[in-house]
Amino acid sequence: MSFVQELEAKFSHLKDVAEGDLHSLVLKLEAIFGRVHLAEVSHGLKQAVSADVHAALEHASVLADAVEAKAAVVDEVVAEADTVVKAAVAKKTAASSK
Repeated sequence: MSFVQELEAKFSHLKDVAEGDLHSLVLKLEAIFGRVHLAEVSHGLKQAVSADVHAALEHASVLADAVEAKAAVVDEVVAEADTVVKAAVAKKTAASSK
């Protein structure tokens, strides 16, 4: 896979998983990469900018993974709290019925 194809794959993946400000950042990085890739500038400059965009995408990917992990933890805590509340309501309802 070429460097350009790898970047395009990363853009595609992050656009699918990122939301909000992170998604906007990915779109802006993609626009920068597209402009530089099409610009008539030296190959060395294109490589340098592409490398910087690649590093930014790697960082965005780490952020997306961290947000996803935190969301999973929050979901788990909410589910556990829901279970505890339902059990307390059932216990109170059972006690009231007696």
